[in-house]
Amino acid sequence: MKLLIALTIVTFMASAYSLPVPCTAAPVTRHNWWQPRHQSKLIEVQTRGDKADIVFIGDSITHAWEHAFRWKDGREVWEKEYLNKFGAINLGYSGDRTENVLWRLQNGELANLKPKLFIVLIGTNNISKQHKPKEIVEGIQLIIKTLNSHSPKSKILLLGILPRETAKGQTQLKIQAGITEINNALEKLPSNNESLTYLDLKPVFCTPKGELQKKELMPDGLHPNLKGYKAWHKFMEPTIRKLLSP
Repeated sequence: MKLLIALTIVTFMASAYSLPVPCTAAPVTRHNWWQPRHQSKLIEVQTRGDKADIVFIGDSITHAWEHAFRWKDGREVWEKEYLNKFGAINLGYSGDRTENVLWRLQNGELANLKPKLFIVLIGTNNISKQHKPKEIVEGIQLIIKTLNSHSPKSKILLLGILPRETAKGQTQLKIQAGITEINNALEKLPSNNESLTYLDLKPVFCTPKGELQKKELMPDGLHPNLKGYKAWHKFMEPTIRKLLSP
C-alpha cells in the first residue's frame, strides 16, 4: 500500500513539473476543403506511394508546386522535374502549420511511403499566428523525428523558411527577425542527425544585399510565381542530386 502511494505521488509530481507541449507540436486537424484533400492523399500514397522517390511536405508554398493558385503556379516545374523523374508526391496544404502537418503524418499520410528523400518546408504560417520561434522549431523537430521513426533509411532535406515581405515597419522587422532565429536553429539540427540536410533558400529570393526580389519572383511577398519556382528548383537540384546519389 505504501509503495502504491509513493508511486502515485511520484507520478503526480512528474506530471506537475513536466513542461507543457507547445501548440506547434500538438497535432491538430482542419476542415472544409482540407479533409477531402487529405482523403485524396491517403488514396495516392496507398496506390503509388511505394514508387515515390521524393515526397514534399509543407504548406501553400509546397502545395502550389502541383496546384495553381492564380499566379502561384509551379506545375510546369513539378511535372517535368519531380513527378515524371521521381514519381514525387506532394503533401503540401495551403495554410498548414507544423501542428497540422503532424496530424496528417500521424493519420495515414505516411502509409506506404519509404522515399529516398523527404523535402520539408513548414513554419511560415506559425509565424503569422505569432507563435514563438523556439516553439516553431520544436514543431519542426517533431516532424523530423516522425519521419525518421517511420522511415529510418530516408534522407530529409529541411528547407529554411522563405524570406517574406508581408507587413511594414516594426511588424515586418519582427517577422524577419523571427525567420532568421528559426533558420539559425534549423541550420544546427543536422549536426545531431546524419539523415538530415539543411538548405537555406534566401539566396534564391533575395539580392546579395538581402532585398526580397518581390516583383520578379514573389509578387505577394510570400508565395513564389513560376519564375520563382524555376529559380528554386535550379538552386535546390544539386543538393537533391547529391542526396539521391548511391
